[in-house]
Amino acid sequence: MPREEIRPSSEIDAYCTKCKLVTNHRVVALDKGVIKRVICLTCQSQHNFRLPPGQKAPRTQSARRVIKDEVRLAGPGTQPFKKWLELKESLNQTACRDYRMSEAYNEGQAINHSRFGLGFVTKLLDRQKMQVMFEKEIKMLAMNYSPGG
Repeated sequence: MPREEIRPSSEIDAYCTKCKLVTNHRVVALDKGVIKRVICLTCQSQHNFRLPPGQKAPRTQSARRVIKDEVRLAGPGTQPFKKWLELKESLNQTACRDYRMSEAYNEGQAINHSRFGLGFVTKLLDRQKMQVMFEKEIKMLAMNYSPGG
């Protein structure tokens, strides 16, 4: 059946996660024309759609990650990069702390991340999340985190 004609209740071949075989399935849910959930007509189990082995899914626009309200990538000439440079120039090196998820931070504080390098806390999102501006990108990091609690 051509892709354009697929709709809920259409029958297709898909990999069944319970049978561990390629079997006939009925489409249960679509999202923007992409098959999301199916029911196996052999074992009656409902699961996420999986292509049969060897078939490749067509590339879709929905696969791209949409980033809201924030420019994540920075670089020379972009606003986040300019702000990061200003903060770096005014930084007192003794005020920079090594980043640890278990510690609390305040807006404007400088941190040293083992992977991303020097960063500045730009926003506290809630008690356990903060937004940090690094030289090349803006990240959301955890804080006040205690494993198992």
